[in-house]
Amino acid sequence: MAGIVPIPNSRISGLLARERLTKQLQADQLDVFRLQEQISTGRRITLPSEDAPAALRAITLQRLIERKTQISSNVSTGLSYLDATWQSLSDVSTLLGDIRGAAVGVSGTATTEEQRQTVVNDINRAIEQLVNIGNTRFRGRYLFAGSQTNVRPYTIAGDKVLYAGDSKSIRNFSDIGVLFESNATGQDVFGGISAQVLGGTDLNPQVTASTRLSSLNGGSGVSPNGALQISDGFNTVIVDVSKATTVGDVARFIESSGLPGRALSVTITGSGLVVDIDDAGGGNLTITEVASGRAARELGILNRTGVLTGPLVGSDLNPVVLKTTRLDDLLGSKATTRLESPGSNNDLIVSAAANGAAFNDVTIQIVDSARHSLAPGVSAGDEYVEYSEASRAATAAVRFGGAGNDLVLEASAPGVDFNNVQIFVAGAPGIGPGAAAAYDPITKRLTITVDSAGTTTIDEVVNAVNAEGTFTATGESAYDPAATIPTTDIGSFVGDTGNSGGAAKTLYVYVENGRSTASHVAAAINAEGTFTASIDARDSQNLASAGVGVVSLAATATTAAGSGTTFDKASGIRVVNSGQTFDLDFSLAETVDELLNILNGSDAGLLAEINEAGNGINIRSRLSGGTFQIGENGGQTASQLGVRTLTGETKLADLNDGIGVLTKRDSLIEPPAPSTTLTDVTIVVDDGAGGTVELALDLSTAKTIQDVLDQVNNHPLNNAAGVAIRAQLTSVGNGVEIVDLNGRPLEIQQEFGSHAAEHLGLIPAGQTSATSSVGTIVGRDTHVLRTDSVFTTLVQLRDAIAANDVEAMGRAIAKIDADLNRASFARSDVGARQQALELSQRNLEDEDVRLRSALSDAIDVDLVEAISNLVARQASLQASLQTTASILQMSLLNFL
Repeated sequence: MAGIVPIPNSRISGLLARERLTKQLQADQLDVFRLQEQISTGRRITLPSEDAPAALRAITLQRLIERKTQISSNVSTGLSYLDATWQSLSDVSTLLGDIRGAAVGVSGTATTEEQRQTVVNDINRAIEQLVNIGNTRFRGRYLFAGSQTNVRPYTIAGDKVLYAGDSKSIRNFSDIGVLFESNATGQDVFGGISAQVLGGTDLNPQVTASTRLSSLNGGSGVSPNGALQISDGFNTVIVDVSKATTVGDVARFIESSGLPGRALSVTITGSGLVVDIDDAGGGNLTITEVASGRAARELGILNRTGVLTGPLVGSDLNPVVLKTTRLDDLLGSKATTRLESPGSNNDLIVSAAANGAAFNDVTIQIVDSARHSLAPGVSAGDEYVEYSEASRAATAAVRFGGAGNDLVLEASAPGVDFNNVQIFVAGAPGIGPGAAAAYDPITKRLTITVDSAGTTTIDEVVNAVNAEGTFTATGESAYDPAATIPTTDIGSFVGDTGNSGGAAKTLYVYVENGRSTASHVAAAINAEGTFTASIDARDSQNLASAGVGVVSLAATATTAAGSGTTFDKASGIRVVNSGQTFDLDFSLAETVDELLNILNGSDAGLLAEINEAGNGINIRSRLSGGTFQIGENGGQTASQLGVRTLTGETKLADLNDGIGVLTKRDSLIEPPAPSTTLTDVTIVVDDGAGGTVELALDLSTAKTIQDVLDQVNNHPLNNAAGVAIRAQLTSVGNGVEIVDLNGRPLEIQQEFGSHAAEHLGLIPAGQTSATSSVGTIVGRDTHVLRTDSVFTTLVQLRDAIAANDVEAMGRAIAKIDADLNRASFARSDVGARQQALELSQRNLEDEDVRLRSALSDAIDVDLVEAISNLVARQASLQASLQTTASILQMSLLNFL
């Protein structure tokens, strides 16, 4: 509080006295107004500038109170949802307990049909009641739909139940940084989504220029703020890759790094990066880390030792599968190379059209179309491409002046040894019509010597070339043996083999020399189809000029890094769910997301998603009450995705709902020693000579489907004496099939005491044999999956009771116990979360009181003190007014 402004007792001017008095009055008035405002508002400060430290504390406390208030609201809402969930769950256990009791009552052999039908009716009603509970809605939200709160979770479809929700929880904050789950999913309570059909194959997507760095190394990505140190052994440059977001960005930064006097190039293969340095000047290419960085290691190109001037081949960058991943980029990589020409805007990225190693080590050669054939060469825009698995001999068109005397020369041996051979014409006197030919392998020149007077005939030239043996010569269509070689051709080159010859696995690109551009060549390669080509954007000055540069005849490259196989989109998969068959076609899908949409959008009741590891997909069934299988549809799609439910690795113990494959040894009370052979299945084969051959199989030692297939395929009597039997998985759907490769009649017999053939699906249930007049017996799929849910259990129990299958009733009753445990655990979990939230709510209420008290201490006024100060300041103001009135009445006479 300001004090009273002193009045000087010495002589002062009237102006100064008035100023001093005015300031005193103003100070008193401001203090009175401030105190009046504090008393009326209850706030000690109204502006941060009045007490900055206190204002900062108050702002922090106010924000904290706001957050805590919202959290308290979240907790109250969560408690209401959990309470509604708990009330709904209380009926589930009671209902299942009643059904279990009724089922136990009719599980004996002495019950009547009427008693069993009554329980069947009770089970049907229980299914409807459980569906209604599962569809409970509270405050506009389905309680058991997982995160799909606006989707009705359970629907009865015939005698099956479809779950449309998911297994994700709804989470919210019960305190700052503390999350709680405010729901119990239908999957947790009732079930409804089958166990995952795990994608057992690493889909291994290719690395491309657009691959994001965050997806590399199994999703771990590349550390931020990375840098590389690149050296040629003489000079070193630091490459900052911190701003790179894709693999293409990294390649561009490396190539533009500016290593003094050297050119760096980067090729992006299907698996990683290949860094190359020009071989001029020698040196040793190394790539190391900068300080304690990890960028080089994470990009797979760390090499402290160096590769001299050879290419530095990076390791596999292992990107994860994303929804945007192209299906054509799955299951390996395409053989790739970079075709470089001098200058800009003319480099190409060339890749095989299919994954795999088959197109590794393919050489790309640019051929001047006018050199190798007498036919007119192509014009720019009309380029064409030929791929040859076999080696080709070099050829050259030899054109002499005059008519009827043009030749085509072809090297006597295929390959590249006779590429770029020049044909030179020399003259000598006195040869007459004769000629001579000589090949110099050092200069790669074929010299044809003719009469300098122009009397040598073309026929003698052909004879001379053929006699020399390095090349063979043939004449043009208008060939005239008597035509002579004019003297104007003497001393000149009349042909060149160029790049026309090649080793095995060569891609020949025929161009117009000096005019065919990179865009022209790319179009020709793409039109041929064995490879695909695209303009290398890193060599382009701008988008408009990309591909306009001319491709050099000297440009050549060799493909590498192809691996894996091509994904079979066309065949699709066959899904059998609850007795219905669905053939799903992926031929129009381009990306993983489109494939997932086809699976999830089908009527097969599927839930498909990328797995947690990011290297494959999982497929699950949403239908309860039936069986679920995934098989092939004539191709390899399901196997490639790793989602075929019956494979060679499938355990026999998992077949037939866990019953397995019971052999003769299993049926004996005291089985003989393991060394004793007991026949379970006999395959009777027509030997083609009027007799039969019996392949006896003891399957007691078989553990997997592949073991069974191997026993048949490797049987001592198979593949001999006219017998050719193959056991394999079916190409359509699932199951084991036995095929007589000779197409002769075939029979499968199940031996007494064994159920192996029946349990493998090779003979019908209850039968002892199966026959085929065409030599193919296709088994049924006995590896059925089921959705683990209360609805599946009740459907199985209902069907077992209706069929009076006591053994199946027992299995279903045991599953009801598991369903009861699941529901009880879900209810107890909800109750535990309620208790935890109630405790959090009480803590929040107490904390709110403490926070508001602290806020009050920071900004609220002490009314007693403020009123006391107001009275004092009012007295000061009154005194100031009186003093002012007294002083202003004085005149000069008062001071004389």
